[in-house]
Amino acid sequence: MRKAGIPERIIELVEILTDPKDGDFAGYMNRVAEDFDAAVVKHADLEDNLSPMRGRGLNDKIRSKVYTGLEILEKKYPELKYM
Repeated sequence: MRKAGIPERIIELVEILTDPKDGDFAGYMNRVAEDFDAAVVKHADLEDNLSPMRGRGLNDKIRSKVYTGLEILEKKYPELKYM
C-alpha cells in the first residue's frame, strides 16, 4: 500500500481493522476501541451485519459476537449509538 501512495493513516486503520483470526474476538474489539476512527468504521460494519438483509443469515454464535463487539465499542464511545 505504501508503494501505491496510500496515506499512512489509512494503512494504520487497515492494520487495526484486520481481524487476526486468533479466536480472541473480544481482544480484537478492544484493540479496535483504542482508535476512535477504527471504532467508527467497525461499529458501522457490525451494525450493517445486523441489518435485515444481512442479519437473517447470522447464526447465534456470530450474532452474539456482533453484539459483543457493539457493546465493547459503545462502552468506550457511547456516541456511536447515535451515529
